Amino acid sequence: MSSRVGILTSRAGGTTIKLRNGLRKFLDAEIVEMSRFFDDFDELRNYEVALNYINSRQQITLGSIAESMTTLINDVSTFMKCKSKAFVSFLMRSRGIPVPETFILSHPYTEEKIEEILRRVRFPLIVKPNSGSCGKASILVREEDDLRGVLDYISAIHEIPPVSEKIVVIQEYVKDARDLRAFFVGDEIVAVEERVKESGWKRNL
Repeated sequence: MSSRVGILTSRAGGTTIKLRNGLRKFLDAEIVEMSRFFDDFDELRNYEVALNYINSRQQITLGSIAESMTTLINDVSTFMKCKSKAFVSFLMRSRGIPVPETFILSHPYTEEKIEEILRRVRFPLIVKPNSGSCGKASILVREEDDLRGVLDYISAIHEIPPVSEKIVVIQEYVKDARDLRAFFVGDEIVAVEERVKESGWKRNL
């Protein structure tokens, strides 16, 4: 087996290209677009290690196939857990790490559930999908009527299967928050990056 490193992705983009260019200073690395495979994935055996950047919606199928062919970093189970904003928030809280107040609302969004959340939240707050990045589909909600409207809209979309796992995260809005990204190798933090957005309420890029 060669010592090449594969960067597995659904489609090559800015992050994977930067990662490949950085790795090439030290290793023989290349991007592998999983969408070009139909039935024969044996090419993946040529990579001693593969970095997992496959789209989360394709992770169970394509990620699991890749995992059977090579050493995958991160493995499918770790990837799926990290993509869940709710899981990560509650895991951090259970470890004593301060996080914004977080509620999980699973479909159907009954009046009883909404009333219970309204008794416990403080506006403004954020409504966001449980997975995703860059603040996509996150909504800043400033009052009760807006929250009900957002949940009504999401509920209507969920009637068109399959849209998502049908879980939304309702989270305390933290003004002037900072976007810090920590990079781990095993249990060790090897780098921290702060990313700054010039305008808008969203702090992540």
